[in-house]
Amino acid sequence: MDYMLWIWLAVIILAGILEAGTMQLVSIWFIGGGFVALIVAMLGGPLWLQLILFSLCSVVLLAFARSILKDKLQVGKNKTNADSLVGKICIVDEPIDNIRFEGSIRINGLVWTARSANDSVTIKKGERVEVTDIQGVKLIVKKENK
Repeated sequence: MDYMLWIWLAVIILAGILEAGTMQLVSIWFIGGGFVALIVAMLGGPLWLQLILFSLCSVVLLAFARSILKDKLQVGKNKTNADSLVGKICIVDEPIDNIRFEGSIRINGLVWTARSANDSVTIKKGERVEVTDIQGVKLIVKKENK
């Protein structure tokens, strides 16, 4: 079963290439599982044992390490200049009504779609609001505390 060494090596390399291409912690787990299976194959272990250890090791790495690594590496979190808008005070350009999906604010010379942080509150044109969050391309606002 010398060919299994090459197969596990190919699995490791392909998983590495896929991970390098996505950088989303999608296939890195298979690299670890492939190494374990490769070692078992080099020691002459049977195919069923290689497959079980490959699967088990990959699942364990995925289950326990993904959340830790994702937080540490901040995968999928891209900071933008829009993040600097949180906490800013601005003026309502168009009345904000979450029920009608209407409303906009003007901040730094740009018009943004806005929604109220409190669904039951409508905010009139000209009122001062504070940006509390960003959800997609919408700014979430609340009336300014005076």
